[in-house]
Amino acid sequence: MRIRSGNNTLNTHVKYWESIDEMPMYNWQKCSDGYLKYVTIDLIDDEKNNQIQYDKLYDQYLVRFGLSKEFERYMNLLRKKAKLQCDYVQTNKRFKLTEIEIVDAKIERLNINFGDGKSIETTVLHLSKWLGFKVNLKETTVVEYYTIIQEYGKWANKKE
Repeated sequence: MRIRSGNNTLNTHVKYWESIDEMPMYNWQKCSDGYLKYVTIDLIDDEKNNQIQYDKLYDQYLVRFGLSKEFERYMNLLRKKAKLQCDYVQTNKRFKLTEIEIVDAKIERLNINFGDGKSIETTVLHLSKWLGFKVNLKETTVVEYYTIIQEYGKWANKKE
């Protein structure tokens, strides 16, 4: 297991997950939910250093897997909505409000498809059924999990 060691101001030895190739998906999900102590092996609370390490791990994730197309569409819709809102403030033209509502509806549809659609637990149930064995998030690494997701997506797209 590759880990990064560091010293904090109390001179305690802190061991960090160094790579998404080895970090358990359970810890990754906890960090994504805001509990950054899971970026350390021993669950040490050190907000500043834990955030720095999580950012490094997230950079690894982005380099390896990138942003999903749904997320990119979502961000583009948010940008479009912000521009329309600025246009409305500058021009006070009421039809801009209608355009904003149309973009809001598109954002809501996209949220249903990827934002609020499935919890990680539900996803794990589907993946486990597809694989024929239980996916254990404490034993499955971040890379393994997202690779399975990608392969499942390819398989599901072929079926349609």
